[in-house]
Amino acid sequence: NSNDESSTFISIKDISIPEDTMKFSINNYYKVYGFPEKSFEIVNVFDIDNDGDNDFILIKDSLYLAINDSIISTNSFHQNSSDDFIITMLRQSNNTMVFIAEFFEDSTYMSCYDFSIIEKKLISFENNWIDSLVYPVAFDNNTSLLWMDENQWGIHSSRVFSQPYNYSIDFDQNGIAIDYFGGIETRWDEIKFTYIAGIDLDLDANTDLLALDEDGILYSYNPELILNPGFPLDISLSPPILSQDLLNDNHPEIIAKSKDKRSLYIFDKNGKILFNIVNEERDSLIAINDFDGKYSIYTTSAIYQFDDTNENYGNKWNYEHGNVGRSRTINLDYTADISFQNLISRGYVYPNPIRDGMGTIRIESISSTDLKVDIFDLAGFFVKSYSQKFIRKGNQFTEWKWNVNSLESGIYFIQLTVSSEERVETKTIKVAIIH
Repeated sequence: NSNDESSTFISIKDISIPEDTMKFSINNYYKVYGFPEKSFEIVNVFDIDNDGDNDFILIKDSLYLAINDSIISTNSFHQNSSDDFIITMLRQSNNTMVFIAEFFEDSTYMSCYDFSIIEKKLISFENNWIDSLVYPVAFDNNTSLLWMDENQWGIHSSRVFSQPYNYSIDFDQNGIAIDYFGGIETRWDEIKFTYIAGIDLDLDANTDLLALDEDGILYSYNPELILNPGFPLDISLSPPILSQDLLNDNHPEIIAKSKDKRSLYIFDKNGKILFNIVNEERDSLIAINDFDGKYSIYTTSAIYQFDDTNENYGNKWNYEHGNVGRSRTINLDYTADISFQNLISRGYVYPNPIRDGMGTIRIESISSTDLKVDIFDLAGFFVKSYSQKFIRKGNQFTEWKWNVNSLESGIYFIQLTVSSEERVETKTIKVAIIH
Protein backbone atom coordinates (compact mmCIF):
# COMPACT_ATOMS: atom_id res chain seq x y z
CA ASN A 1 0.00 0.00 0.00
CA SER A 2 0.96 3.64 -0.47
CA ASN A 3 1.36 6.10 2.41
CA ASP A 4 -2.30 7.18 2.18
CA GLU A 5 -3.43 3.51 2.42
CA SER A 6 -4.56 3.29 -1.21
CA SER A 7 -3.61 -0.02 -2.76
CA THR A 8 -1.10 -0.46 -5.56
CA PHE A 9 -2.47 -4.00 -6.29
CA ILE A 10 1.15 -4.96 -7.02
CA SER A 11 2.46 -8.47 -6.38
CA ILE A 12 6.08 -9.63 -6.49
CA LYS A 13 6.46 -13.23 -7.68
CA ASP A 14 8.96 -15.72 -9.12
CA ILE A 15 11.75 -14.65 -6.75
CA SER A 16 14.97 -16.46 -7.58
CA ILE A 17 17.34 -18.04 -5.05
CA PRO A 18 19.58 -15.63 -3.08
CA GLU A 19 22.60 -14.70 -5.21
CA ASP A 20 24.58 -11.59 -6.13
CA THR A 21 22.02 -11.01 -8.88
CA MET A 22 18.43 -12.00 -8.30
CA LYS A 23 15.39 -12.08 -10.57
CA PHE A 24 11.72 -11.48 -9.79
CA SER A 25 8.56 -10.40 -11.59
CA ILE A 26 6.25 -7.51 -10.65
CA ASN A 27 2.59 -7.66 -11.63
CA ASN A 28 -0.48 -5.49 -11.07
CA TYR A 29 -3.70 -7.47 -10.62
CA TYR A 30 -5.80 -5.12 -12.74
CA LYS A 31 -3.42 -3.13 -14.93
CA VAL A 32 -2.94 -4.09 -18.59
CA TYR A 33 0.74 -4.76 -19.16
CA GLY A 34 2.60 -3.07 -22.03
CA PHE A 35 -0.04 -0.64 -23.30
CA PRO A 36 0.21 2.21 -23.72
CA GLU A 37 3.98 2.45 -24.00
CA LYS A 38 5.49 4.65 -21.31
CA SER A 39 6.11 7.58 -23.67
CA PHE A 40 2.48 7.69 -24.89
CA GLU A 41 -0.70 8.97 -23.25
CA ILE A 42 -4.26 7.91 -24.10
CA VAL A 43 -6.41 10.76 -25.40
CA ASN A 44 -9.48 9.02 -26.86
CA VAL A 45 -11.05 5.54 -26.96
CA PHE A 46 -13.35 4.56 -29.84
CA ASP A 47 -13.89 1.63 -32.22
CA ILE A 48 -12.62 3.55 -35.24
CA ASP A 49 -12.47 0.59 -37.64
CA ASN A 50 -15.86 -0.78 -36.47
CA ASP A 51 -14.56 -4.29 -35.81
CA GLY A 52 -15.88 -4.59 -32.23
CA ASP A 53 -12.56 -3.75 -30.53
CA ASN A 54 -11.77 -0.30 -29.21
CA ASP A 55 -9.01 1.67 -30.88
CA PHE A 56 -7.08 4.60 -29.49
CA ILE A 57 -5.79 8.05 -30.21
CA LEU A 58 -2.55 8.63 -28.32
CA ILE A 59 -0.31 11.64 -27.83
CA LYS A 60 3.45 11.94 -27.58
CA ASP A 61 5.19 14.46 -29.82
CA SER A 62 2.08 14.41 -32.04
CA LEU A 63 -1.22 12.53 -32.23
CA TYR A 64 -1.06 8.83 -33.07
CA LEU A 65 -3.72 6.42 -34.25
CA ALA A 66 -3.51 2.99 -32.60
CA ILE A 67 -5.67 0.34 -34.28
CA ASN A 68 -6.36 -2.66 -32.05
CA ASP A 69 -6.23 -5.77 -34.23
CA SER A 70 -4.25 -8.89 -33.35
CA ILE A 71 -1.54 -6.42 -32.36
CA ILE A 72 -1.89 -2.70 -31.69
CA SER A 73 -0.24 -0.82 -34.57
CA THR A 74 0.57 2.84 -33.88
CA ASN A 75 1.08 5.57 -36.50
CA SER A 76 1.54 9.33 -36.21
CA PHE A 77 -1.08 11.30 -38.17
CA HIS A 78 -1.49 14.83 -36.76
CA GLN A 79 0.90 17.48 -35.46
CA ASN A 80 -1.16 19.52 -33.03
CA SER A 81 -0.37 23.18 -32.40
CA SER A 82 -2.38 23.62 -29.19
CA ASP A 83 -2.50 21.64 -25.96
CA ASP A 84 -6.18 22.56 -25.67
CA PHE A 85 -8.09 20.33 -28.09
CA ILE A 86 -10.92 17.82 -28.35
CA ILE A 87 -11.49 14.88 -30.68
CA THR A 88 -14.89 13.84 -32.04
CA MET A 89 -15.77 10.80 -34.16
CA LEU A 90 -18.52 10.59 -36.75
CA ARG A 91 -19.57 7.09 -37.87
CA GLN A 92 -20.56 6.62 -41.50
CA SER A 93 -21.33 3.46 -43.46
CA ASN A 94 -17.81 2.62 -44.69
CA ASN A 95 -15.68 5.18 -42.91
CA THR A 96 -15.14 7.09 -39.66
CA MET A 97 -14.55 10.83 -39.72
CA VAL A 98 -12.11 12.09 -37.07
CA PHE A 99 -12.52 15.79 -36.14
CA ILE A 100 -9.79 17.54 -34.14
CA ALA A 101 -10.71 20.98 -32.79
CA GLU A 102 -7.68 22.90 -31.47
CA PHE A 103 -8.53 25.96 -29.39
CA PHE A 104 -6.69 29.26 -29.29
CA GLU A 105 -7.64 32.52 -27.59
CA ASP A 106 -10.60 33.37 -29.85
CA SER A 107 -10.32 30.94 -32.75
CA THR A 108 -10.41 27.24 -33.59
CA TYR A 109 -8.21 25.25 -35.96
CA MET A 110 -10.33 22.38 -37.27
CA SER A 111 -8.76 19.30 -38.84
CA CYS A 112 -10.77 16.46 -40.32
CA TYR A 113 -9.45 12.99 -41.20
CA ASP A 114 -11.21 10.19 -43.05
CA PHE A 115 -10.58 6.61 -41.89
CA SER A 116 -11.59 3.98 -44.45
CA ILE A 117 -13.00 0.96 -42.60
CA ILE A 118 -12.47 -1.27 -45.64
CA GLU A 119 -8.89 -0.19 -46.41
CA LYS A 120 -8.01 0.60 -42.77
CA LYS A 121 -6.30 3.77 -43.91
CA LEU A 122 -6.49 7.31 -42.48
CA ILE A 123 -6.14 10.29 -44.83
CA SER A 124 -6.33 14.04 -44.28
CA PHE A 125 -9.69 15.33 -45.48
CA GLU A 126 -9.91 19.02 -44.57
CA ASN A 127 -8.19 21.73 -42.50
CA ASN A 128 -9.45 25.23 -41.81
CA TRP A 129 -9.42 28.13 -39.35
CA ILE A 130 -12.63 29.30 -37.70
CA ASP A 131 -12.61 32.82 -36.25
CA SER A 132 -14.45 31.79 -33.06
CA LEU A 133 -14.47 28.91 -30.57
CA VAL A 134 -16.62 26.01 -31.83
CA TYR A 135 -17.25 22.60 -30.28
CA PRO A 136 -18.31 19.51 -32.26
CA VAL A 137 -20.84 17.30 -30.42
CA ALA A 138 -21.93 13.91 -31.81
CA PHE A 139 -25.41 12.47 -31.28
CA ASP A 140 -27.31 9.29 -32.25
CA ASN A 141 -24.44 6.89 -31.56
CA ASN A 142 -21.96 9.17 -33.31
CA THR A 143 -23.92 9.31 -36.58
CA SER A 144 -24.83 13.02 -36.51
CA LEU A 145 -22.81 16.10 -35.63
CA LEU A 146 -23.80 19.46 -34.14
CA TRP A 147 -21.47 22.46 -33.96
CA MET A 148 -21.86 24.60 -30.83
CA ASP A 149 -20.48 28.05 -30.18
CA GLU A 150 -18.80 28.94 -26.89
CA ASN A 151 -22.02 30.02 -25.18
CA GLN A 152 -23.98 26.97 -26.37
CA TRP A 153 -21.20 24.65 -25.21
CA GLY A 154 -21.06 26.36 -21.81
CA ILE A 155 -24.75 25.63 -21.29
CA HIS A 156 -24.59 22.13 -22.78
CA SER A 157 -21.56 21.03 -20.72
CA SER A 158 -23.48 21.51 -17.46
CA ARG A 159 -26.61 19.57 -18.46
CA VAL A 160 -27.84 15.96 -18.32
CA PHE A 161 -30.44 14.79 -20.85
CA SER A 162 -32.22 11.75 -19.47
CA GLN A 163 -35.48 10.10 -18.58
CA PRO A 164 -37.84 11.03 -16.99
CA TYR A 165 -36.33 14.52 -16.51
CA ASN A 166 -33.49 16.74 -17.73
CA TYR A 167 -31.13 18.54 -15.35
CA SER A 168 -28.69 21.43 -15.40
CA ILE A 169 -26.43 23.31 -13.03
CA ASP A 170 -28.14 26.65 -12.49
CA PHE A 171 -26.62 29.64 -14.29
CA ASP A 172 -24.79 30.92 -11.17
CA GLN A 173 -23.83 27.34 -10.15
CA ASN A 174 -26.10 27.59 -7.10
CA GLY A 175 -28.33 24.54 -7.12
CA ILE A 176 -29.58 22.15 -9.78
CA ALA A 177 -32.43 22.94 -12.14
CA ILE A 178 -34.82 20.12 -13.03
CA ASP A 179 -37.01 20.21 -16.14
CA TYR A 180 -40.10 18.91 -14.38
CA PHE A 181 -43.07 18.21 -16.69
CA GLY A 182 -42.43 21.31 -18.77
CA GLY A 183 -41.63 23.57 -15.81
CA ILE A 184 -38.18 24.29 -14.40
CA GLU A 185 -37.50 24.22 -10.65
CA THR A 186 -34.18 24.86 -8.90
CA ARG A 187 -33.34 22.79 -5.84
CA TRP A 188 -30.36 22.60 -3.45
CA ASP A 189 -29.59 26.23 -4.24
CA GLU A 190 -27.53 26.53 -1.05
CA ILE A 191 -24.84 24.36 -2.71
CA LYS A 192 -22.53 25.51 -5.52
CA PHE A 193 -22.13 22.62 -7.99
CA THR A 194 -19.43 22.29 -10.66
CA TYR A 195 -20.20 18.97 -12.40
CA ILE A 196 -23.18 16.62 -12.93
CA ALA A 197 -23.62 13.17 -14.48
CA GLY A 198 -26.53 10.77 -14.95
CA ILE A 199 -26.85 7.04 -14.13
CA ASP A 200 -29.58 4.64 -12.97
CA LEU A 201 -28.09 3.48 -9.67
CA ASP A 202 -31.05 1.44 -8.39
CA LEU A 203 -32.07 -0.06 -11.78
CA ASP A 204 -35.64 1.23 -11.72
CA ALA A 205 -35.33 2.55 -15.32
CA ASN A 206 -35.13 6.16 -14.08
CA THR A 207 -31.99 8.28 -14.13
CA ASP A 208 -30.37 9.30 -10.85
CA LEU A 209 -28.08 12.33 -10.72
CA LEU A 210 -24.47 12.49 -9.52
CA ALA A 211 -23.40 16.02 -8.59
CA LEU A 212 -20.01 17.34 -7.46
CA ASP A 213 -19.83 20.57 -5.45
CA GLU A 214 -17.05 23.15 -5.44
CA ASP A 215 -15.28 21.35 -2.57
CA GLY A 216 -15.27 18.02 -4.41
CA ILE A 217 -18.06 16.47 -2.31
CA LEU A 218 -20.19 14.00 -4.27
CA TYR A 219 -23.99 13.99 -3.94
CA SER A 220 -26.35 11.43 -5.42
CA TYR A 221 -30.01 12.28 -6.02
CA ASN A 222 -33.06 10.37 -7.13
CA PRO A 223 -34.99 11.70 -10.19
CA GLU A 224 -36.84 14.29 -8.04
CA LEU A 225 -33.50 15.44 -6.55
CA ILE A 226 -34.04 13.86 -3.15
CA LEU A 227 -30.76 12.67 -1.65
CA ASN A 228 -30.00 8.97 -2.13
CA PRO A 229 -28.94 6.83 0.88
CA GLY A 230 -25.21 6.95 1.63
CA PHE A 231 -24.64 10.44 0.24
CA PRO A 232 -23.02 12.94 0.33
CA LEU A 233 -19.63 11.26 0.59
CA ASP A 234 -16.99 12.42 3.06
CA ILE A 235 -14.18 12.18 0.47
CA SER A 236 -13.20 15.06 -1.82
CA LEU A 237 -13.15 14.06 -5.49
CA SER A 238 -12.31 15.72 -8.80
CA PRO A 239 -14.25 15.64 -12.07
CA PRO A 240 -15.09 13.74 -14.14
CA ILE A 241 -17.39 11.32 -12.29
CA LEU A 242 -17.97 8.19 -14.39
CA SER A 243 -20.39 5.34 -13.73
CA GLN A 244 -21.06 1.91 -15.20
CA ASP A 245 -21.27 -1.71 -14.06
CA LEU A 246 -17.65 -2.89 -13.89
CA LEU A 247 -18.01 -5.97 -11.69
CA ASN A 248 -21.11 -7.69 -13.13
CA ASP A 249 -22.89 -7.24 -9.80
CA ASN A 250 -26.07 -5.93 -11.51
CA HIS A 251 -25.53 -2.35 -10.32
CA PRO A 252 -23.28 0.38 -11.71
CA GLU A 253 -20.18 1.44 -9.82
CA ILE A 254 -19.05 5.07 -9.47
CA ILE A 255 -15.51 5.93 -10.55
CA ALA A 256 -13.58 9.12 -9.75
CA LYS A 257 -10.14 10.40 -8.82
CA SER A 258 -9.48 12.04 -5.49
CA LYS A 259 -9.25 15.81 -5.35
CA ASP A 260 -5.46 15.59 -4.98
CA LYS A 261 -5.45 13.25 -8.03
CA ARG A 262 -3.37 10.60 -6.22
CA SER A 263 -6.07 7.96 -5.77
CA LEU A 264 -8.52 6.31 -8.15
CA TYR A 265 -11.72 5.37 -6.29
CA ILE A 266 -14.40 2.86 -7.20
CA PHE A 267 -17.60 3.15 -5.13
CA ASP A 268 -20.70 1.00 -5.07
CA LYS A 269 -24.16 2.49 -5.70
CA ASN A 270 -24.45 3.55 -2.04
CA GLY A 271 -21.08 5.30 -1.93
CA LYS A 272 -19.14 2.52 -0.19
CA ILE A 273 -15.49 2.30 -1.27
CA LEU A 274 -14.80 -0.91 -3.18
CA PHE A 275 -11.34 -0.04 -4.53
CA ASN A 276 -8.82 2.69 -3.69
CA ILE A 277 -6.04 2.44 -6.25
CA VAL A 278 -2.86 4.48 -5.99
CA ASN A 279 -2.55 6.70 -9.07
CA GLU A 280 -0.18 9.31 -10.41
CA GLU A 281 -1.27 12.91 -9.96
CA ARG A 282 -0.80 13.71 -13.66
CA ASP A 283 -2.83 10.66 -14.73
CA SER A 284 -6.29 11.85 -15.89
CA LEU A 285 -9.44 9.74 -15.92
CA ILE A 286 -10.46 9.27 -19.58
CA ALA A 287 -13.22 6.66 -19.95
CA ILE A 288 -14.84 3.39 -19.00
CA ASN A 289 -14.97 1.02 -21.94
CA ASP A 290 -14.12 -2.55 -22.85
CA PHE A 291 -10.64 -3.89 -23.58
CA ASP A 292 -10.13 -7.46 -24.74
CA GLY A 293 -13.63 -8.41 -23.61
CA LYS A 294 -13.39 -6.94 -20.11
CA TYR A 295 -14.83 -3.80 -18.53
CA SER A 296 -11.91 -1.40 -18.22
CA ILE A 297 -11.07 1.99 -16.76
CA TYR A 298 -8.89 4.11 -19.04
CA THR A 299 -6.58 6.80 -17.70
CA THR A 300 -4.03 8.72 -19.74
CA SER A 301 -1.27 6.23 -18.89
CA ALA A 302 -2.99 2.98 -17.92
CA ILE A 303 -5.85 0.54 -18.52
CA TYR A 304 -7.38 -1.25 -15.52
CA GLN A 305 -9.34 -4.40 -16.40
CA PHE A 306 -12.18 -5.84 -14.33
CA ASP A 307 -14.98 -8.32 -15.11
CA ASP A 308 -16.15 -9.71 -18.46
CA THR A 309 -18.29 -7.33 -20.50
CA ASN A 310 -22.04 -7.72 -20.58
CA GLU A 311 -24.99 -5.77 -21.99
CA ASN A 312 -25.73 -2.61 -19.98
CA TYR A 313 -28.72 -1.42 -22.06
CA GLY A 314 -27.57 2.18 -22.09
CA ASN A 315 -27.00 2.51 -18.34
CA LYS A 316 -23.60 4.17 -18.46
CA TRP A 317 -21.94 7.55 -18.11
CA ASN A 318 -18.55 6.45 -19.31
CA TYR A 319 -16.88 9.66 -20.52
CA GLU A 320 -16.60 13.12 -18.97
CA HIS A 321 -19.62 14.33 -20.94
CA GLY A 322 -21.56 11.08 -20.91
CA ASN A 323 -20.21 9.42 -24.04
CA VAL A 324 -17.43 9.79 -26.57
CA GLY A 325 -19.54 12.25 -28.58
CA ARG A 326 -20.06 14.52 -25.53
CA SER A 327 -23.86 14.56 -26.01
CA ARG A 328 -24.41 14.36 -22.20
CA THR A 329 -27.34 12.03 -22.90
CA ILE A 330 -28.24 8.77 -21.16
CA ASN A 331 -30.74 6.48 -22.93
CA LEU A 332 -32.00 3.62 -20.75
CA ASP A 333 -33.17 0.75 -22.94
CA TYR A 334 -34.98 -1.39 -20.35
CA THR A 335 -37.90 -1.45 -17.95
CA ALA A 336 -37.88 -2.38 -14.27
CA ASP A 337 -39.70 -5.50 -13.08
CA ILE A 338 -41.03 -4.48 -9.66
CA SER A 339 -44.31 -6.41 -9.63
CA PHE A 340 -43.25 -8.63 -6.71
CA GLN A 341 -41.79 -5.91 -4.48
CA ASN A 342 -43.47 -4.29 -1.50
CA LEU A 343 -44.89 -0.81 -1.98
CA ILE A 344 -43.12 0.42 1.18
CA SER A 345 -39.36 0.10 1.05
CA ARG A 346 -38.49 2.17 4.13
CA GLY A 347 -40.09 4.82 6.31
CA TYR A 348 -38.41 6.72 9.12
CA VAL A 349 -37.90 10.10 10.77
CA TYR A 350 -34.54 11.74 11.29
CA PRO A 351 -33.29 12.71 13.72
CA ASN A 352 -35.19 10.48 16.11
CA PRO A 353 -35.66 11.67 18.81
CA ILE A 354 -36.26 15.20 17.51
CA ARG A 355 -34.49 17.66 19.84
CA ASP A 356 -34.10 20.95 17.94
CA GLY A 357 -37.70 21.55 16.87
CA MET A 358 -37.40 20.24 13.32
CA GLY A 359 -37.43 16.70 11.94
CA THR A 360 -37.66 15.13 8.50
CA ILE A 361 -40.16 12.42 7.58
CA ARG A 362 -38.70 10.25 4.80
CA ILE A 363 -40.69 7.57 2.96
CA GLU A 364 -39.15 5.30 0.33
CA SER A 365 -41.83 3.60 -1.80
CA ILE A 366 -41.91 1.58 -5.00
CA SER A 367 -44.27 2.30 -7.92
CA SER A 368 -47.07 3.59 -5.71
CA THR A 369 -49.74 6.03 -6.83
CA ASP A 370 -50.69 7.62 -3.49
CA LEU A 371 -48.93 8.20 -0.19
CA LYS A 372 -50.54 9.50 3.02
CA VAL A 373 -49.00 10.20 6.40
CA ASP A 374 -51.16 10.77 9.50
CA ILE A 375 -49.52 11.79 12.79
CA PHE A 376 -51.10 11.06 16.21
CA ASP A 377 -50.01 11.72 19.77
CA LEU A 378 -49.72 9.01 22.43
CA ALA A 379 -53.38 9.45 23.40
CA GLY A 380 -54.50 8.89 19.79
CA PHE A 381 -55.41 12.51 18.99
CA PHE A 382 -54.78 13.63 15.42
CA VAL A 383 -51.85 16.06 15.00
CA LYS A 384 -51.04 16.56 11.31
CA SER A 385 -51.15 14.86 7.91
CA TYR A 386 -49.15 14.92 4.67
CA SER A 387 -49.97 13.41 1.28
CA GLN A 388 -48.31 12.87 -2.07
CA LYS A 389 -49.45 11.59 -5.48
CA PHE A 390 -47.02 9.91 -7.88
CA ILE A 391 -46.89 9.83 -11.65
CA ARG A 392 -43.50 8.18 -12.12
CA LYS A 393 -43.02 4.44 -11.56
CA GLY A 394 -39.94 2.95 -9.92
CA ASN A 395 -38.25 3.86 -6.65
CA GLN A 396 -39.84 6.92 -5.06
CA PHE A 397 -38.44 9.06 -2.24
CA THR A 398 -40.62 11.56 -0.38
CA GLU A 399 -39.51 13.93 2.38
CA TRP A 400 -41.38 16.44 4.51
CA LYS A 401 -39.91 18.87 7.04
CA TRP A 402 -41.91 18.55 10.28
CA ASN A 403 -41.87 21.54 12.62
CA VAL A 404 -42.60 20.28 16.14
CA ASN A 405 -41.96 23.48 18.12
CA SER A 406 -45.66 23.77 19.01
CA LEU A 407 -45.93 20.15 20.19
CA GLU A 408 -45.26 18.87 23.69
CA SER A 409 -42.42 16.49 24.42
CA GLY A 410 -43.47 12.87 24.20
CA ILE A 411 -44.10 9.90 21.94
CA TYR A 412 -45.91 10.29 18.60
CA PHE A 413 -47.02 7.77 16.00
CA ILE A 414 -46.91 8.18 12.23
CA GLN A 415 -49.46 6.06 10.35
CA LEU A 416 -48.15 5.53 6.82
CA THR A 417 -50.50 4.39 4.03
CA VAL A 418 -49.13 3.64 0.56
CA SER A 419 -51.37 2.48 -2.28
CA SER A 420 -51.10 1.46 -5.92
CA GLU A 421 -53.70 0.41 -8.45
CA GLU A 422 -53.53 -3.16 -7.13
CA ARG A 423 -52.99 -3.00 -3.34
CA VAL A 424 -52.53 -0.97 -0.16
CA GLU A 425 -49.77 -1.24 2.47
CA THR A 426 -49.49 0.40 5.88
CA LYS A 427 -46.75 0.97 8.43
CA THR A 428 -46.48 2.67 11.81
CA ILE A 429 -43.42 4.73 12.83
CA LYS A 430 -42.76 5.77 16.46
CA VAL A 431 -41.13 9.16 17.01
CA ALA A 432 -39.93 10.87 20.19
CA ILE A 433 -39.92 14.65 20.64
CA ILE A 434 -37.71 16.18 23.33
CA HIS A 435 -37.63 19.92 24.06
